[in-house]
Amino acid sequence: MMRPNLLPWRQRRRRQQLRRFLGALAASGVGAAFAVALLGHHIGAGVESRRHANHELTAAIATLDARLAAVDQLRGEREELDRHATTLLSLSAARATAAQTLGGLAAAAVPGVRYTRIARKDGVVAIVGVAESHGRVSALTRNLHGARGFESPVLKAITGTDGGESDSAHAVAFELSFHESNPQ
Repeated sequence: MMRPNLLPWRQRRRRQQLRRFLGALAASGVGAAFAVALLGHHIGAGVESRRHANHELTAAIATLDARLAAVDQLRGEREELDRHATTLLSLSAARATAAQTLGGLAAAAVPGVRYTRIARKDGVVAIVGVAESHGRVSALTRNLHGARGFESPVLKAITGTDGGESDSAHAVAFELSFHESNPQ
């Protein structure tokens, strides 16, 4: 019996299978490389899109920071203007109070008494002056005690002078202080 030799046929079939396998392997490699390239391009486009969005956000944040700095500057200027307005109002009120105090001192003045220095601090007014006699200083103290806007006048010192301060040889120097009833 004759046996056919199948070896060449098998070798051809194996070569064909190897060629098909290598072709499929090459096609798979090309497909995988194409898929990787496509995925890389997609990821790169996404990254570039995120970079662009981040750049826009950074620019928007810088614009907002500049606006916030301008707002902070305006707030500082407003606070400074408020402080100036408060200072001006307090000076205006102090001016009215000083005018009232000086008007009250003029109303309480006694002939023969001369003020040489008037100082005011924290609602306390201190007066230094010269009078012709002790009686004139007493009359001034009584007038201040009865005057509206002045409280508790206190005679701190009274001394005789040598006549150089006034025409009278019995002139006295005095120092007294009192509280304003509403220093504001």
